[in-house]
Amino acid sequence: MHTLWNAARATTMPMWQNKIEDLKELNNEAYEWLDAKSTSQWSRSHFRESSKCDILLNNLCEAFNSSIVNAWEKPILSMLEQIRFNLMIRMVNKKEEDAKWKTDVGPRIVKIVEKNRKALRYLYATYSGDKRFEIRHIYSGHINAVDLVAKTCSCRSWQLSGVSCGHVICSLESRRMSSDLMLYVSDCYKKDAYWRTYLPSICPMTGPELWPNPSQHPLAPPPIKKMPGRPKKVRQRKQDEKLGDAGHEPDTNHGSVNHGPVGTLTRSRAKKIKEDIQGLVKTLWTDADIRNMSRTDEVPTWVHLIQAKEGVEEQFEAKAMLGLNGQHCDRMGINTCDRNTAVSEAEP
Repeated sequence: MHTLWNAARATTMPMWQNKIEDLKELNNEAYEWLDAKSTSQWSRSHFRESSKCDILLNNLCEAFNSSIVNAWEKPILSMLEQIRFNLMIRMVNKKEEDAKWKTDVGPRIVKIVEKNRKALRYLYATYSGDKRFEIRHIYSGHINAVDLVAKTCSCRSWQLSGVSCGHVICSLESRRMSSDLMLYVSDCYKKDAYWRTYLPSICPMTGPELWPNPSQHPLAPPPIKKMPGRPKKVRQRKQDEKLGDAGHEPDTNHGSVNHGPVGTLTRSRAKKIKEDIQGLVKTLWTDADIRNMSRTDEVPTWVHLIQAKEGVEEQFEAKAMLGLNGQHCDRMGINTCDRNTAVSEAEP
C-alpha cells in the first residue's frame, strides 16, 4: 500500500518510474491493474500544471454530498430549495471570512507554507544569478533547480499546487527575501481572487404560499405510493467502494430501538445493566464499615455484598439467554432486578 501511495504522490516522471517499478516487483497483478488506467487520473507526475491542484482523493465530492445529506431524501422542489438556502448562507459566510484574513492569502495556505518551511533544515541553496538557485539536500544529495522569474521548480510541487515548496522557500531565505514569500504563491489563493469567487449573492425568495398561480389547473404531484420494505436513505455505492469501518452502513434509524427501562431484555442490554450493578456493588463495598469484618457474632457486610452481586449476575445472565421480557420472566419464576433491588439486597 505504501508503494502505491508513493507512486501516486510522485511529482516527476523519473520518481514515478522508480516507484512503479518497485510496485511491479512487489505485486505484478496490482501493476497490471494500474497500467490499464490512465496515469493522469491517479498520479501527480502526470497532472497538468495549469490547474494548480494536486489533490489525489475525492474529498471535494464527499464534502458536497455530506452537505446535502439532509436534502436528497426530500421531494425535488424541497431538495432544491434546501440546497439554495445553504448556498445563500455559505456565500455570505465566505465573504465575511475574507475580511478577517491577516495576510494576502488564506489561513490554510499560510499553514501549508509554514509546513514546507520545516524542510529548510535539510536544504542548502546556491545562487547562480538571474534569480536562479541550485538547491541541494544535505543528506540524500538530491539537487533541484529553482527559477523565481519563471516560477518553476524541478520537483514540480510548486507548479502543481501553486504554493511555494521547500526549495523555493530555501531560495528566498538564502537571499534575505523571506518577506516576499507570499508573492510567490499563485494568484488563485490571493484575497482578491477569493473575493471575486464569492462576490455574487443569491437573492432571497418567498415561500410557496406567495407564488403566483399560473393556471386554473395547477400541476399536482404524483400520488404517493408506499413501496415495500424500508425506504433507503443512503446513496448507492459502487461495487468496489468500501463501506464504513465496521463493514456496514451506519444505523441511522435510532427511533426503532427501545432504550427505555421497559422492553425486551436482550443480551447487550443485560450486559449493560450487569455492569451498572457491578459498579454499584463496588461503590457499596468501598463505603462499607471495615470494622464489621473483625466481628464474629454476625455475618460481615462484604459477605452480603458478594452474595447480592452473584445473585444479580445469575438472574441477568438467565434473562439474556432466554431473550424474554420482564413479564415472561415473572411467569417463569425469574425475578426482575433493578438498581433499587440490588441496593436492598446488598444492605446487611
